[in-house]
Amino acid sequence: MKTYEFEFTTEIKFSLPVTNHNFVLKCMPISNVSQLIYDEALIISPSADFTLGTDSFGNKTVNGSINSPHKEFMFSVKGKAHLSKYKIMDDIDRVYLYPSKNTHMSKEMNEFFNSLDLPVTPKEKAVCISKAVYEYMSYVKGSTTVDTTASEAFDLKMGVCQDYAHITTALLRKAGIPARYAAGFIEGDGETHAWVEYYCNGAWYGIDPTNNNEIEYGYIKLSHGLDSSSAGVERGCFVSNEGIVTQSSEITVKVGEINA
Repeated sequence: MKTYEFEFTTEIKFSLPVTNHNFVLKCMPISNVSQLIYDEALIISPSADFTLGTDSFGNKTVNGSINSPHKEFMFSVKGKAHLSKYKIMDDIDRVYLYPSKNTHMSKEMNEFFNSLDLPVTPKEKAVCISKAVYEYMSYVKGSTTVDTTASEAFDLKMGVCQDYAHITTALLRKAGIPARYAAGFIEGDGETHAWVEYYCNGAWYGIDPTNNNEIEYGYIKLSHGLDSSSAGVERGCFVSNEGIVTQSSEITVKVGEINA
């Protein structure tokens, strides 16, 4: 077992004051058999009314609202995590075998899949597919958006971690392996990260196609779902009486191993 300290902050700035701001956050890591979260603290600014809950996938949620006018919105969570080797014992849900909103296979993706010389076991297939995506794609920040689908990113041959995860998830499901999109933090300084969990012999294992990595330690999970649309960190809506509002965001994540 290893112990990590984490801090995650998102700052959103609006071009005009907004009101009636309703939000759903999946910014608090969940505890499971391989991840024990403790000393956790959440800060939201401006002050907001919120409740803690759980969504249909088992992710921890923060549901809140801010009615007063504001041009900035910030949420921050920090804490510690005891991590054992990445392996989540859970029952299988067959919904993870089928295409979802952002993971539909295109003709080109099917041709790519058929060109792979896949080995026999689910683990070997997952490693092979993840490596193939890593080698096919180029990581280019800003080349895609939060709404880009697997097939769109595949056509571009470039993207970010969200796109690598969507494509890998789609290909794993095509191979008959249950797969789900996961979001969270990885060791070091940066932003939030996305990877894939695949199901094998009664457990979910993690694989990171962006870094061509079979996950063991150093990954702190926030959420999982069919794709990014059900595992996204922040969703919200608001109104403004002063015109069309644009927004910008800054995300910082720090994760480091400590002596417990």
